[in-house]
Amino acid sequence: MPQSRKEMTFGLIVLALGLAYLILTMQLPRKAAIDSATVPYFLSLLLTALGVIQIVGVVRKQGAAQKRLASETVAAAAADSSAAARPDFRTVGITALLIFLYVALLDHMGFLVMSALYLFVQITVLTPLHKKKTYLRYAFISVVASVFIYYTFLWAFDIMLPSGNFWYDRGIDFEWYPF
Repeated sequence: MPQSRKEMTFGLIVLALGLAYLILTMQLPRKAAIDSATVPYFLSLLLTALGVIQIVGVVRKQGAAQKRLASETVAAAAADSSAAARPDFRTVGITALLIFLYVALLDHMGFLVMSALYLFVQITVLTPLHKKKTYLRYAFISVVASVFIYYTFLWAFDIMLPSGNFWYDRGIDFEWYPF
């Protein structure tokens, strides 16, 4: 199957899943402007938008490829299509392991600690090998993102995320309000 056909199929599947998720979300009972259906609505709209973006990107790429093919020889076009990069299975495996560890340790260590650690290691893993790794920046981004998400759920949605048995057993409580 040609690459553009795979990309178009992927876009159509994502669009279909997004629309199906949106239809199912619309069946949830609504009680207020922000309630338990808000996040599913947001996610379904995001998934639908990503499907549309993927399809539009493929259509644009196909248009550009047709223009390029009109000006190039068939041999040059064949050389371009065979120069595809191989998937990086090592990174995929490490990411799957990190997700497994995150889920396994979330209740024990708590959301703040595990999310910051997960994000830090995941950013480090996804940084290309030829780029310099700036660990201080990665740590800052990880901690800020984790704290922002935690307090967004706490204050905006009134949902408590796991604070961790490990910390509770040692008398440390993350469920405080600094303001």
